[in-house]
Amino acid sequence: MKRPIARLATGLPAATVLAAAAVTLGSPAAHAASGVEIRTFANKCLDVEWKSADNGARIVQHRCHREYNQRFRFVPAGHGRVEIRTFANKCLDVHRASPDNGARIIQYTCTGDANQRFRVLPAPGGRHSIRTFVFDKCLDVNEKSARDGARIIQYSCTGDYNQRFEFRNR
Repeated sequence: MKRPIARLATGLPAATVLAAAAVTLGSPAAHAASGVEIRTFANKCLDVEWKSADNGARIVQHRCHREYNQRFRFVPAGHGRVEIRTFANKCLDVHRASPDNGARIIQYTCTGDANQRFRVLPAPGGRHSIRTFVFDKCLDVNEKSARDGARIIQYSCTGDYNQRFEFRNR
């Protein structure tokens, strides 16, 4: 049975904020212990493709398997923004700071640039939208696909189900 997630005044799940406050060093397994799963409408997880620690690795959705490449940490970045960090301690990044619909979401060394900052807002059904800070677009499962390997992109916010995410502390 799924447990409800406690929330702090920020609106973010308490476990997310507490995990974000922790500094995690060491192995991928150590990073996995401190993060949350980000689940899509298809009940699949955001996933750093191929468990890669490389800059430019794509963020996709994939069947949840509870491994370290599907764990993310939300690190406060001021003014209601967050960096979303991967197991490799890299940031989710709008590729090449593109303003375009369809721009890929990748992992990249954290630079503090605006294309690596996001706002997490409530969405229907206890889910959340994840908005890019500089372009105010939403993370989106490309083409509303339910298949493994579907790319995570930025797209104009529509409120559709493929732009809503659930955070699970495992």
